Amino acid sequence: DPAGVVWFGCGGKLCRMEQGRISVVGGVPQERWDAIVTDSRGRLWIRSSRRLLVRPPGSSAFRSRDKGLPQSGDFGALALGRDGRLFVPTGLGLAFRNERRWRLIGASQGLLTDDTSCLLQDREGSIWIGSRGAGLARWLGYKEWESWTEHEGLSSDVVWTMRRDPSGALWVGTNQGLNRLSPDHRQWKAWRESDGLGGDRVRAVAVGPQGEIW
Repeated sequence: DPAGVVWFGCGGKLCRMEQGRISVVGGVPQERWDAIVTDSRGRLWIRSSRRLLVRPPGSSAFRSRDKGLPQSGDFGALALGRDGRLFVPTGLGLAFRNERRWRLIGASQGLLTDDTSCLLQDREGSIWIGSRGAGLARWLGYKEWESWTEHEGLSSDVVWTMRRDPSGALWVGTNQGLNRLSPDHRQWKAWRESDGLGGDRVRAVAVGPQGEIW
């Protein structure tokens, strides 16, 4: 977080590391906490496949914010838009807060499926949405989408994570390896376990300061 504290899921608990000391956070339900983010207002959000909690700035307690929020599949995820808005992928669409209510972007808005897994809003403002079973989609406008699946060169239609690198290439973690979409969005390249990865399922991707991919 901005104060330098490292938060992480540890078994069915939430843990924190501060100045080299690790402690278990009390008052948090027993869950596998898969996603943790800090938004532009300094709120700390934690997500499991079933629960969403938030810790406001200056508070030591987490509060539930999952009323009316559909559950995820087997893995919880969170994403922040460029304006700091929180997006929550769920099994019934991509959820976001609007006027204190959860609203969903799903098949009725043009996505190929409701079962979303991740979101990325890039520097150009494009919104990319990954799914569990329908590949990758890019929002072009109201009910207008561009999509990539195995038929277009993606190594798997189950997408877990996305990142942009400094060149503009899009890196996509899937059930069948790591994929790179060229900056012009025309060419895919995939790496699998046979190419040196530790395994085919890629849950998380990070880009280092020199453009290296983790």
